[in-house]
Amino acid sequence: MRSKVAFLFLFYLVFTMLLNSCLSYEAKICDISFGPLFGPPPNDSTPHQFADRIGFEVAAWGRDPGMCLNIKAFGFTEAYATTKCAKYVNHLVASSFVLSFDRPIVVDNDTLEPGANALSAEGISNLIDVRVEEDCEFVFGRMEWRDELRQKMVFEPGVYRCDFSCETTDGKRFQKSIEVIFNN
Repeated sequence: MRSKVAFLFLFYLVFTMLLNSCLSYEAKICDISFGPLFGPPPNDSTPHQFADRIGFEVAAWGRDPGMCLNIKAFGFTEAYATTKCAKYVNHLVASSFVLSFDRPIVVDNDTLEPGANALSAEGISNLIDVRVEEDCEFVFGRMEWRDELRQKMVFEPGVYRCDFSCETTDGKRFQKSIEVIFNN
């Protein structure tokens, strides 16, 4: 009798895991992270240094739409034993991306003023490739500066605060900041 119960329980467990791993689930972008596209992730105490390539990345991961609050039960958050693909109910809007700095940046004898959106500035925006990609677990927004733009830029030495904001298709707004150092 015990072996039948154990077998049925094991069968149910395996069947449920296989069924769940083959299905998608609805997910919602509830928060983002923001950092450099190249190199190690940012450290709160050390600014990221850009050398040859400049780029920024925003990453979001899908959560159950009802679980956008970061709730922990007994010290644990949600986890899946198998991978399911998220079907996002909201999406990052690339046209809402705003990237600004707290210090001026000189580009081809023009100045990008502090607080100005680099992604919409004349002479700069067409040299930054912006794209959004979704996969089973994550959504990535990438802003990569072409070498042509990098060669036209002159930076004053020191730390720059980089502010980023974006929106999702359901109107949720996110803002993040990091500190970076640009090497001429």
